[in-house]
Amino acid sequence: DSSTLPPDLKRTDSIDMFVRSMYRRIKLDYEKDTEHQGLNSYRFILPPNSMGSHTDPDSNIRNTDNSCFCIKEEGFSCFKSGVLNLEPVFRTMAKQYRGNGYPFAISFPHFYDADQVFLDAVGGLKPSKERHQFYVDVHPESGLPLAFRSRYQLNTIIRKDSDIDIMRNFEDELVLPFLWFEDGFSEPSAEMAAKIKEPVVKSVPSGVGHGSDMTLAFL
Repeated sequence: DSSTLPPDLKRTDSIDMFVRSMYRRIKLDYEKDTEHQGLNSYRFILPPNSMGSHTDPDSNIRNTDNSCFCIKEEGFSCFKSGVLNLEPVFRTMAKQYRGNGYPFAISFPHFYDADQVFLDAVGGLKPSKERHQFYVDVHPESGLPLAFRSRYQLNTIIRKDSDIDIMRNFEDELVLPFLWFEDGFSEPSAEMAAKIKEPVVKSVPSGVGHGSDMTLAFL
C-alpha cells in the first residue's frame, strides 16, 4: 500500500515520496516527536535543500538533483533556491509557447524557505513554518500516517514584452504567486486512532491515505 510505511520506523530513517501534483520526488527527514490522540508519532519534514538550486553557494542549500529544472542550453530560466521552473516539465505539451513549456514555477506557499529575492519582488507574503511547511507524522510502530500536510504554491512566470503596452515596464522576469494548495489532514479520526491502539492491527484503518497524491517509500 503506497499510503503506509513498514512498521518499526526509526528516527534515523528517511521517507522517500513522489508527489504527483509537484511533479517530483522528495525526501523527508526526522524533525521531532509529536503526539495525536495519545499516539506517539515522528514528524518528517523536507530538508532545507529540497528546492535548492544546484548552483547555490551554500552547500547546505545546494541540491544537484534539481539541475533538471534548469536547462539554460534549451532556453529555460534558472531560478535561485526555493523556486523550481516547471517549464521543462511541460515542454512537450506546450511547444507553442515560444518553443518552451507553460510559464509555471513551483515553490512552497508564500515562498517559505525560498531565497529572499522572491519575497522582495512581490508584496503581502508572510511565510510561516506552522502554516506553510510540508510534513508527515508517522506512527512508528505501525508505519501509519497520523497526519500529513502537502503544501505547495503554483507561480506564473511573467516576462517583459515590448509588444504589449502594459508589459513594457515589467521586470525582465517576475515569479508571481497565483494560488497555493494544501492537502491532507492534521489529526487521525477517533476510529482510526482506536484501531491503531488495538494490540494487533489486522488491516489499514479506512481513510488512511485516501485521496492523497503521495506515494511513499521507506529508505
